[in-house]
Amino acid sequence: MSQDPRVVKAKHPLMTFVPTAYSLEEWMAKWKETKKLGDLLGLLHLLTTGEAQWWWKEAELVSLLLDIANGYDGGYDFHDRQEYDYNNEIARNRQKISEKAFGVLCAKFFNGGARDGGHPLWWWILEHDVLFQKVLWFLRPDRKNYFDSSFYSDANIRHQQEMLREFMREFTRLGWKFSSMSERCYNETTDESVRNRLVATRPQFIEILDQLKELNWLNTQELDEASLKKLVELAMGKSYSFPHERAFSSSNYRKPASLQEAVLGGSVAAQVVLLHRVRERERKRIKALYEKSCKEQKEADRQRALKVLETEQAKLAQMAIELEGQSGKR
Repeated sequence: MSQDPRVVKAKHPLMTFVPTAYSLEEWMAKWKETKKLGDLLGLLHLLTTGEAQWWWKEAELVSLLLDIANGYDGGYDFHDRQEYDYNNEIARNRQKISEKAFGVLCAKFFNGGARDGGHPLWWWILEHDVLFQKVLWFLRPDRKNYFDSSFYSDANIRHQQEMLREFMREFTRLGWKFSSMSERCYNETTDESVRNRLVATRPQFIEILDQLKELNWLNTQELDEASLKKLVELAMGKSYSFPHERAFSSSNYRKPASLQEAVLGGSVAAQVVLLHRVRERERKRIKALYEKSCKEQKEADRQRALKVLETEQAKLAQMAIELEGQSGKR
């Protein structure tokens, strides 16, 4: 039985052209030109393929994706009052693009599982001040439902949120734990510059740790004045529910009058500060005891040496007397 030539074609349809890869410059130009939802989603998907594997150390690309992903969580209003948006379709499509960009960032940038020489693949941004600040902007703590993965019913989005949380956890702790940019070679100038940037960012890192509900981690770290100031600001700037101070009062929801009150209200930031103060006070007390002990030991050693010297002098004096007596007999 012969087959209809209209059904069976001589060549596979993909054999009619040779697929070519985009360069990053072509990708960026295409992104600026296209206005179709499918094309934009396709361009974003391309970033997850091997074709774009070398683009992920390009600050321009990462910065653009952070801009696009801003609002994936509903924290940005994609409606434009000057547009006629029947049934909110335009706004929903913008939301889809933002969500796709966030998914791409999670897969290729925030993903801490991808390592390059022992460090995560995003490690290079620590040297890039502008992009470093852009990442901090993206992680700002005023984002809507930004850090709570349980808010999302979609399992894929929850997984992405957990990837982001893990990135934030590793990123913020560098403010106290950074050692070197490279595990293979040491560049003192670069490392010092990065370390200074990270230390200066500790107050912002503390805000992120607060959103992660992981401020307790700071109990094991040394806290500088800027860090303590931020913790006090967090503790004293929030309102808490306190026990009623007066009979028949309807509510006692207010800001604390002291760090101790903030602890009563449940402030972890206040707990960290007060524990730090106790630790510092005890450290000073023990140091004073140690210094006192050293002085006492030094004095005891001096007295012991003096006693030995006096004993030796007495022996020498006795020997001199004996020698003098023997000389007189002769």
